Amino acid sequence: MHLNKSIFLYLVFLFSVNYLFGQESGIDSMKNKIYINNAENMRVTIEEDTVTQYLNGVVKVYHDSTFFFSDTAIVKDNSLLFAYNNVAILQNDSINIFCDTLTYSSISGIARLINKVLLRSNNKRLITNELIYDVHNKIATYNTGAVLKQDESTLKSEVGVFLIKEDLIHFNDNVVISDKSFNLKSDSLDFNTKEKEAVFKSPTFIEKDSTFIYCEGGFYNLKSGNAEFRKNAQFRQDSSFAEADIIKYNDSLQVYTLIGNAKYTEKNTVASADKMTRDEKNKIIILDGNAYYKSETQTAKGEKLIFDENTEEFISEGRSTIIDNSLSITADYTEYSKKQKKGKALGNVEFIDTSSNIILNAISLTFDNSENYILAYGDTINHLLMRMISYEDTTYLSADTLLSNNIIVDNDTVEVLLAYNNVRIYNEGYQAITDSLVNYTQDSIYVLYHNPVMWSEDTQITGDTINMYLKNKKLDKIFTRKNAFITNFIAGSLYNQIKGKMINILFENDSLRYLNVNGNAESIYHMEDENKALTGTIKTVCSSIDFYFKDNEIKDIKFNGNPKSNSTPIKQEILNPQILSGFKWYSELRPSDKNDVFPVKIVENESIPVQDSNDKKPPIPDMKKEKNKN
Repeated sequence: MHLNKSIFLYLVFLFSVNYLFGQESGIDSMKNKIYINNAENMRVTIEEDTVTQYLNGVVKVYHDSTFFFSDTAIVKDNSLLFAYNNVAILQNDSINIFCDTLTYSSISGIARLINKVLLRSNNKRLITNELIYDVHNKIATYNTGAVLKQDESTLKSEVGVFLIKEDLIHFNDNVVISDKSFNLKSDSLDFNTKEKEAVFKSPTFIEKDSTFIYCEGGFYNLKSGNAEFRKNAQFRQDSSFAEADIIKYNDSLQVYTLIGNAKYTEKNTVASADKMTRDEKNKIIILDGNAYYKSETQTAKGEKLIFDENTEEFISEGRSTIIDNSLSITADYTEYSKKQKKGKALGNVEFIDTSSNIILNAISLTFDNSENYILAYGDTINHLLMRMISYEDTTYLSADTLLSNNIIVDNDTVEVLLAYNNVRIYNEGYQAITDSLVNYTQDSIYVLYHNPVMWSEDTQITGDTINMYLKNKKLDKIFTRKNAFITNFIAGSLYNQIKGKMINILFENDSLRYLNVNGNAESIYHMEDENKALTGTIKTVCSSIDFYFKDNEIKDIKFNGNPKSNSTPIKQEILNPQILSGFKWYSELRPSDKNDVFPVKIVENESIPVQDSNDKKPPIPDMKKEKNKN
């Protein structure tokens, strides 16, 4: 068979061109050579030192494991490729690029793609009108605007650099990210396509549902939903606003953490702290370090605060103060529920209730305002102290344990206060010490148990039990039962003394009006002349005695039931003062002022144990009988 002469010459020429071109550049020429794999038609021209190959019809060429496809192509010197119509680049089965027109240099490895450019890499699609692609380093660059689509996310910018090997894109100028859950606008950010994480480099705005976020640095991970906003970070949602040095957010947990100069406002609520965590799902806010919270009715400040917006419950760790309307609690640890009106506090507690005009200091306290319930403890280091405030006077009461609660008496609810162990009371008008007491707060009745001692001015009252009635915060009545004894200091070793089974005392305008001694009554009374000079002493024994007073001075005495009396000259009395059996003067135990209401004997570093059911507690008297005794 004989070849057509023209075809033969063409093949010889083509072989010569490829051979000569390969010989000119040596090894480098082979490395940079573009190989033609397929073409339906091909024409070759040689002009001076330039060899040009014209290809069309299913053109396929390759260079260094990268394939180029098009309908038409021009290859110059086997190193420069021009491709037109249905252009495609295939690289490592993972990168596909499509466009209308392409220019590629095998020496530089740079391809320029124009019109309807689409870059696909795994699940990512980059769409633009002009793209510069570094084939060797797998870097795509654009500056005429592009859109990147990945899963349900769309990213746009005017300028960008796609580092495909690093799964990283640098976006610049009018950057927009749209996702199913949020929209983002920025001027510059980096996006990791593998981790789906955006790193902000300039002022950035994020919109998510009704939430708006601003920052000037940080990151947002679309895969995990974790984000960190830095530099002038701000957060706004509906009527709420937050700002901090750093704001961290977890989308799946719906938790925000504000770090450094954290501030939060919502309607009439203000909060601030060194660190603030807000759980949007569970409506819980945690304030840590210099914590402060204020709403219309509540104020709290301290080291660490935890607030549940659903239950309106506070938990404080570290020294703090919680204020709710008339209630204030300061302690080292506090739990308080506004809805339930109950709570507990531990460590150097100060409990203030301005509606009841009381201040209570203790080492631990549990309360329920809906039941008027308070249980408080003190010890020898941090004593329990209760202050009952009034405009005219304040009463100070100390004890080891204090219990306030409601009880039912004849179908009526009565508020009762009980104090146990080492009870001491100071008021300018009276003072007392006792083992324990019961106070019926609504009727202002105090019942002192187990050998109490009470003082008013120069008078001392003792007995097995003392009932003290107040009216308008002042003494109104005193009933002393069993071994009742009243002592009045005169001078030196002289005392007026009254004793009996029961002693009743009535006051009027804070002054003695009437005193009754009933049952085995005895008295020692030192008489005075009109100049207040002592003249003598009368000792009387009878069944009962009535004393009538005016301006705190005895104006009349009535002895009942076969009285027997004897008198003693004052000089003789001074030399040998008389005393009734059972006489004791407890002046050294008397609280002298408001700072002297704590137990006299204090054992350092010895705490009083919490009472259990076996501890001695005063019985609660029959309220009906107590009222009948009036």
